[in-house]
Amino acid sequence: MDGSKTIEKTEVSTQKHRFTVEEYHRMGEAGVLDEARVELIDGEIYTMLRQC
Repeated sequence: MDGSKTIEKTEVSTQKHRFTVEEYHRMGEAGVLDEARVELIDGEIYTMLRQC
């Protein structure tokens, strides 16, 4: 044995989910977005930076 290992390449399939305003509000009411300062922009949720 030469000590080398064979690593198999695995493909991962990902999908984006665009949220509706209603889903966004329900997540806020459920506490999912409670601690983060977030905004819904074009169906995507972004964490906003704090302003100094």
